[in-house]
Amino acid sequence: PVKVNGLEPRVVGVSVAKPLIQVFGLTAGLTLSGQLGEITGDFTCTREQAAAGGDPALNPFGCEAPSSDVMRMNYFSAEVSAGYRFPVLQGLTPYVSVAANYLSTSFQVDSRYGGLTDRTFLHTNGFTGSGTAGLTLGITSFLSLGAQVFYSPLTVRRPPTG
Repeated sequence: PVKVNGLEPRVVGVSVAKPLIQVFGLTAGLTLSGQLGEITGDFTCTREQAAAGGDPALNPFGCEAPSSDVMRMNYFSAEVSAGYRFPVLQGLTPYVSVAANYLSTSFQVDSRYGGLTDRTFLHTNGFTGSGTAGLTLGITSFLSLGAQVFYSPLTVRRPPTG
């Protein structure tokens, strides 16, 4: 892991894609992907903020030391996609995809600021779906222009005591 600005990632991600159908400009395929890992570091109180001491402009929350927060980001996804490449019109290609995702993420705060120790723990997990629709247009043999719309319905359910 390479530590950058007080953050140290330990993350591995894998993605495998396979075209299932390729006929007359139509391509449909499947992508499976996943990620496991965490990033540790000074998210909530940076080294710079803690070094600023009592300066309210540079240390507005009164950070006493760099935090040792941990963010965990684990997910798995399966996506089915299809697109049609028009042989004329510079390879104009409309496409759509639908995905199912399982997420398990958390954020553990470990910081001291304003005379307090913060050990807040946030966690979420569950399934969600998503959909994408887009269009690409070839500009040159190595450059294309694209636009897409992505949608994923997300709900928030807070515990009754929080």
